[in-house]
Amino acid sequence: MMEMAAKDIEKLGGTVELVDIGKQELADGQEIPLPPIILGRLGSDPGKKTVCIYGHLDVQPANIDDGWDTEPFKLVEKDGKLYGRGSTDDKGPVLAWFNCIEAYQKTKQTQLGLKQPRTPFFTLQISSLLQWMLSRFTTPADWQL
Repeated sequence: MMEMAAKDIEKLGGTVELVDIGKQELADGQEIPLPPIILGRLGSDPGKKTVCIYGHLDVQPANIDDGWDTEPFKLVEKDGKLYGRGSTDDKGPVLAWFNCIEAYQKTKQTQLGLKQPRTPFFTLQISSLLQWMLSRFTTPADWQL
């Protein structure tokens, strides 16, 4: 998923950096690799306003015992609607931003620069990530979404 999103940013003309944030220890002691953080940048003109867009692409664990009518990680069609854990949160808004940027480019609007950090939502890493990002993005964003 993260590599796919990185390619989408590159298709829009942006630059991408995938940042390894290590592993997470589960309750049973098992360690699993965390998906990388994507830092994307589109444009670098200091004379233009900048928008920082933040979103996550990971999905939190779920079991059928949590109240799902079907297996949570199996996409199911019911009454013409699709159901599946993590099928939109937060992938839907991320995709919407990609589509907005593409439409913005096609209309030749170039008044904004964009910074797009995409990260899994693990609160322990967020604080250190934000500090690290401040050192990477040397100009502040005019708006954060």
